[in-house]
Amino acid sequence: MDLVSIKNIRIANSGLGNAFGSVNECVEALIGIQAQYQQFGEISLFHRLGELDKDILKGKYDDNEIIKLWGQRTTVHLYIPEDWKNLSAIYAPRRTWVRKHCEELGVDLDLLLEQMDSLGKSKRFVPKEELADLMGDQAKKLMTWGGVLIEASLRGQIYAVPESPKTRFMRIGSGSMTRRLQHGKRV
Repeated sequence: MDLVSIKNIRIANSGLGNAFGSVNECVEALIGIQAQYQQFGEISLFHRLGELDKDILKGKYDDNEIIKLWGQRTTVHLYIPEDWKNLSAIYAPRRTWVRKHCEELGVDLDLLLEQMDSLGKSKRFVPKEELADLMGDQAKKLMTWGGVLIEASLRGQIYAVPESPKTRFMRIGSGSMTRRLQHGKRV
């Protein structure tokens, strides 16, 4: 196989040559859409689907069919919930930069994750500001580049609720990921 053929196959498989039939099919086939800035992830989806209406995409977010969490390279991606389980299995055992960062700040990461989990038991969706309040004076340092939220995401404890223009709510809770992804409105 020559280089041109390989390039054409990659373009077709990525949905740029042959559009995917649905948002879910696209996100699942590509094992996530990089979305550090959500609007760029959405642009990527629009390029890979024949037609995509913003209201359809919002419905996918509202119904938790597409979620936002940290994955490959510990950057934010849009995923289908089933991929979260696989990513957690891969990344949870690894020592991330987040743990080292918390140690340098004198913060007990495991205790903080437990506190976040307890907060999640009282609400379906938690505003990022409440998480910052929980982290106290060091919140800004602990949430730099996602920080503690990355660790919680990779452990299967948290995901971000995709919203425009930016993420305001996180879903936290104990129990299985499937139970946490039940339909529900933000409170």
